[in-house]
Amino acid sequence: MSLVQTAQEFEEMLAFYDLVEAPFSLSPDPRFLFHTSAHLSAFSRCRQNLVQLQGLSVVVGDAGSGKSTIARRLLEELQVQQLASTYEAVLVKNSSTWTTPTKMIRALCEEFGLALRRSEEAQWTELENYVSRRAVDDGVNIVILIDEGQSLPRKVLARLRELLNFEANHRKFVQVVLFGTLDMWETLQDPALRPLRTRIAGGPAFLKPLGQEDLTACIEFRLNVAGRRTPLFERDCFPVIHSASEGNLRTAIDICRACLETGYKDREKLITAVSAEIAAEDTVPGAGTAAEAQHA
Repeated sequence: MSLVQTAQEFEEMLAFYDLVEAPFSLSPDPRFLFHTSAHLSAFSRCRQNLVQLQGLSVVVGDAGSGKSTIARRLLEELQVQQLASTYEAVLVKNSSTWTTPTKMIRALCEEFGLALRRSEEAQWTELENYVSRRAVDDGVNIVILIDEGQSLPRKVLARLRELLNFEANHRKFVQVVLFGTLDMWETLQDPALRPLRTRIAGGPAFLKPLGQEDLTACIEFRLNVAGRRTPLFERDCFPVIHSASEGNLRTAIDICRACLETGYKDREKLITAVSAEIAAEDTVPGAGTAAEAQHA
């Protein structure tokens, strides 16, 4: 059972730790994106491809590796005032509803506020006319960010390639950034999807599990964003958190959230490795025991 069960208790816990907001929410808030070498590489490659109008970018990583946060950070950057007149970007958060090409194209047209047509081909024409007008008449680049790409069936991925065919001789009218797990990358190995796979500009960007140094930096960055100006964890906490999470950022964040509650229960101003071991065990059963043995 949670040690902090009411909003008032939660606010009291944040105040106890000199935090102005929760540092370890599982929501993909782009403000908390810390650029590890892997995240910076993925973000920079996507941004470069968008600037150069290369068409397709792909980011691959396990669940919890930070893909959604990168997607939202890209969207946020494209929507700032100085870029809003150059890019029209949408973020598709739930592509699992795209079970057929027809549903995909209708959903995209709805994203851009376009009329719905009776036939699939008429719907494709509606979108093509729109992106062409935006590119040629308005000088605006259409950007489609697709999260959870591993949920897309092969037939939808195959049809997705046609979006990249909306182009002139010197530029593509639609830029697509596809985020997905290793399952998506495995699906893209299908020979039938080779035409799509070979269009990935610069190759896929892989988000691998974080090393302890990067994971520690991510945790400390989040605390800083949330208002903490002095260390919150004993240094011995970080090997425990890294071992228990196996370098998965989302799991580590969840363990850190539990650390706050465990430490607060004992009124620890500096969270101890013992509290980290208890939190790891509560969050990932069996992991805390292993981390404790390793730490010992």
